[in-house]
Amino acid sequence: MRKKIHINLANKVFDFDIDNENIFYQGEKLAIDVRKYSGDRFNVLYKGKSFDLTVTRESDDKKYSILVNGKKIDAIALDELDLLLDKLGIKDGKDQKIGDIVAPMPGLIIDIPLKTGDTVDKGDQLLVLEAMKMENTIKATAPGTVKEICVTKGEKVEKGQVLLKFD
Repeated sequence: MRKKIHINLANKVFDFDIDNENIFYQGEKLAIDVRKYSGDRFNVLYKGKSFDLTVTRESDDKKYSILVNGKKIDAIALDELDLLLDKLGIKDGKDQKIGDIVAPMPGLIIDIPLKTGDTVDKGDQLLVLEAMKMENTIKATAPGTVKEICVTKGEKVEKGQVLLKFD
């Protein structure tokens, strides 16, 4: 299974995909050699240059500090759920309000059990989207108030289309 890694370096974000054996950047497999010294220490050989890395997990299990030749880099590892939440327009499910909810894929709106002004809590059903003959229940990952319902039951939607807006 691939994992997406965002690395923030000097306020610039680099996205990598990593599987068990390879590292990809912008879809291209990197010619990189990684050797593990001990639990959290590695040596990386890339384009003829050697880099010593020490990886430390922060208190949040998705955040890491990486020392590269003594220089600290902050990194965040995102899994498939994180990526889906990002596609849906939900920035973070922890103690935040919901942003606009967008369609993660083309589909058909099957059910919208909400009306404008309704408040939702984490875990509440927002809507049901049928895509590829499967019903996908979109749930709230944080509390919010419905500002606008942008679609109707039975409507076909496109990927990225705004479905719901929240205050």
